[in-house]
Amino acid sequence: MRALGLRERKKERTREQLVVTALQLFTQRGYEETTIDDVVDAVEVSPRTFFRYFQSKEDVLVAWVDEFSERVRHALAARPPAEEPFTALGNALTAAVAVYEAKRTHFLALERFIARTPAVRAQKLEKLGRCSQVMIEALAKRLGVDARRDLAPRLLANCAIGILGAAVDTWIAQDGQGSLAKIVEHAFRCLRPTDALTHSAQRSSQRRERTSSLSSA
Repeated sequence: MRALGLRERKKERTREQLVVTALQLFTQRGYEETTIDDVVDAVEVSPRTFFRYFQSKEDVLVAWVDEFSERVRHALAARPPAEEPFTALGNALTAAVAVYEAKRTHFLALERFIARTPAVRAQKLEKLGRCSQVMIEALAKRLGVDARRDLAPRLLANCAIGILGAAVDTWIAQDGQGSLAKIVEHAFRCLRPTDALTHSAQRSSQRRERTSSLSSA
């Protein structure tokens, strides 16, 4: 990963200040009671600067999910091609959740706030849906199946999103004392599917290949 230049580092600091300040103000004053103007005034930037980074008041607390999705995409792409899909997915998510542990105090406060704020929680769920789609596309490519028509990648991705949610909830309930990565890893071991699902996807891929070959003959 390349080093950020001075300009990029400054942008990243401003973005992080907006997130941290917004969470503090929302927690102290209430989410509905705090405006975007309150946040930008506290950080001493303009509303225009705020909207350069975030689309809405909700987005300032959940934009990180998009970055998390990209972490998952890259982590999954980096797994060995021969690795079983569910194992690859588990290893990718285990690597991706390192972001939580790198900013443990922040994410504990953030996730607790999101859990009790319906508007922000809904926005996070929407973004997690996009994260699921990232997994579906990557898994379909790994399995050699159609991402839109085949069950396996969609089922595996939805299972992974459920595991992630349960693992984060458990980690928060433990006040972040344990390792989130280990909780995710354990959850994947507990819910490991039978080989039937992968074999079904492989047979589906093989049937399509045969059909394509016959059509072109």
